[in-house]
Amino acid sequence: MSILASGVEYGAASARQTAERAVHLRQHGVTSDFTEKRMTTFETFKDGPAREILSRIGVDLDACLGWADFRSRFVEQNREMRDKNPDDSLASRARDLDGILSTGERSVLHAALAAADFADIADELWNWEVIDRLDPSHREAVAAAILREDAV
Repeated sequence: MSILASGVEYGAASARQTAERAVHLRQHGVTSDFTEKRMTTFETFKDGPAREILSRIGVDLDACLGWADFRSRFVEQNREMRDKNPDDSLASRARDLDGILSTGERSVLHAALAAADFADIADELWNWEVIDRLDPSHREAVAAAILREDAV
């Protein structure tokens, strides 16, 4: 089973699936780099590389108050864009952008897609083998999107 996949929706992850994701992160050294120093939250996600990456597809993280708000806004914006033009949506923009991003940026984009309930696209694009080669800021953003904690 994919780490990001959780049935129909990422937001409906079971406790077992969430634990599997956390174990995978620990296996790849994600927690040892930063979780002892500070909590990985939505604020650390939006203040890191995710801000610039997601702005490239049209997502304004400054408008989001937390993970639930991020998901809600992402889904609604995607729907509105698709309704205006079936060939343009956040999902299609993410697929297009995926081909030109660095390895670290791609990982952040994929984790953000999963957190926004687009796990099917994230799973299609994702390569977990690279997570141990990401720099700390990209690993932290990926971990934040998987853990989805709003506050310390």
